[in-house]
Amino acid sequence: MNFHSFSSKIALLVSGLLTVTLVITFILVNRENTNNALRNVAADLITTEEAFTSLLESRTTGLFDVVRPATSDHAFRTTFIDGHIPTLESAMQNLLNRIRYVSTDLMLLTDLNLNTIAQASPDSIRMQDLPVEQLVNKAFGGEEYESSGIISTPDQPYQLIASPLLIPNPQGWIFVGFPIGDQFVQSTKEITQTDVSIAIFDGVWRLSSTTLNTEQQSSFTALLPSMLDEDNLSIETMLNGVPFLSRLQRLDSDSDAQVYVGLHGNLDQAIAPYQRLNRSLYAIFGGGLLLSAFAAITLARSVSAPVKALTKGVEAIRSGDLSRRVQSKSSGEIGHLGSAFNEMAEGLQEKEQVRNLLGKVVSEEIASELLTNQIELGGEEKEITVLFCDIRNFTAICEAIAPQKVLTRLNSFFSEASKIIESHQGVIDKYMGDALMALFGAPIKHGNEENRAVGVALEMREKIHHAMTEQDQLEEPLKFGIGIASGQTLVGNMGSENRLNYSVIGDGVNVAARLESLTKFYEIPVLVNERVAINANQYTFRWIDRIRAKGKRQAIDIYQPLQAHDIEAKQDLLQLHQSSVKAYLAAEWDEAEKGFSLLKDQCGNQKIYQIYLDRIQGCREKGLTDWDGTFTHTTK
Repeated sequence: MNFHSFSSKIALLVSGLLTVTLVITFILVNRENTNNALRNVAADLITTEEAFTSLLESRTTGLFDVVRPATSDHAFRTTFIDGHIPTLESAMQNLLNRIRYVSTDLMLLTDLNLNTIAQASPDSIRMQDLPVEQLVNKAFGGEEYESSGIISTPDQPYQLIASPLLIPNPQGWIFVGFPIGDQFVQSTKEITQTDVSIAIFDGVWRLSSTTLNTEQQSSFTALLPSMLDEDNLSIETMLNGVPFLSRLQRLDSDSDAQVYVGLHGNLDQAIAPYQRLNRSLYAIFGGGLLLSAFAAITLARSVSAPVKALTKGVEAIRSGDLSRRVQSKSSGEIGHLGSAFNEMAEGLQEKEQVRNLLGKVVSEEIASELLTNQIELGGEEKEITVLFCDIRNFTAICEAIAPQKVLTRLNSFFSEASKIIESHQGVIDKYMGDALMALFGAPIKHGNEENRAVGVALEMREKIHHAMTEQDQLEEPLKFGIGIASGQTLVGNMGSENRLNYSVIGDGVNVAARLESLTKFYEIPVLVNERVAINANQYTFRWIDRIRAKGKRQAIDIYQPLQAHDIEAKQDLLQLHQSSVKAYLAAEWDEAEKGFSLLKDQCGNQKIYQIYLDRIQGCREKGLTDWDGTFTHTTK
């Protein structure tokens, strides 16, 4: 899967959010379940402690219920008075056997001084080690002269009661007890389902009875000293790797040894139902995650499919295919977006058609200017360079060949000229019959306008007339004249409100047109004004004349750009031309005539030098000795 794609990101986002939600929910549920299990186990421990105490008290009460009638029994009194010990011990054993509901195996009969008269007890118990004095002292503090308490023996603790033997006055004491041992703790566990341990501390910790297994007993014994610091609170313990919640409670002991009851709630068992719930949640969450992932992918694809179609459409439009449309079945925002895209594509296609059509009528730059800006009559002043080009003897050419061939030849000329002009970032303003007008610096100013305009003129002179001659199989090369002028012009939309044309007007345009016309008079292919000659510093120029064109008051200097292979561009001839012109303008007729005559011979009898010589002859005849060199043309 491409994780950078739109559909993958949506699928990951939806699945990620759901996963985070499910994980957080599971963590919270699991934590609450664990806490709830701990609370339940803690409550169970308290309940077990109450049950343990209640069971202990009920069995103690049961002992009193059996012993009291026995002390008033005539036969038992008679046996006690007779003092026959074997008979007395047998009667005591019979009494113990009648106690069915509790495993009672300890009975002691003493006189008032607590001297042993008879006993029935396990062999491991030494009667003299039993602290019965404390029970007797407690008995004297009660109304019935009876007492009960827990005492510790070497094997296990006992619950012992003390009751006086009345015949009818007190003649001795009867002590009866049952062990708080395995049977007792097992009974407690059966009632509460909680493990119970009896711990004794007489300098050393030991367990006398417990429902824990052997390994768990060792772990609990090791934890006993630290549990005293917990103030008998329920604490979490690990018993042989099994988590328990344990509670330690000290029992009221009437012996020096301390007796404790430990209660153990198995956390694994308590959490087991919640773990089953967790497993169910795992299955539900896993199924929900899979379903959500499937739904997220389906949703993502339903969203990404039209987006991909839109993306391909945008890429197609960017590459120039404006015919691309998208199909959207959605009626929501995506559908509206697809419709908006199609409308945009149709608008761009229409605009491009207009641009293409306009670009065939005018140049691409002018078309962009018209389409970009608000179309309105008017313009702005700019200094630009204007180039005029006109084919020589076009009327004679039209007479010699068919009109269709004339049009074909004319279009070939303009096509070649347009390529050269556009390659120099020039803009064709208009075609005028067999002439064209090109702009440099409008509508977009690229800089270095004069150099580019002169470069166009020289390249046209070099390439076009030879190419056109070979293509049309003409006997003579195709000739044309070019005039270039830089000056202040007004650039903008001109015409009427219903029909306008992007063009330029101004003195620079007029000068360029006059210079193009004068190329026929001087028989020079390219003429430029002085500003062009100064700014086009990449080329070499020679001064041609100082003129006042027809209809103009101001005189201007005109120049011819030269190519490296032109004979006039030779350094010696160019220097001779410059010195001859200097003498000519200074009215030094002899020196000027000498120079121009030499140039005429060496440059191939060019008309310009015959013009200079004829003017010098005329000035001599008029006797001119001082003049400004201006020649006024009376025709265009």
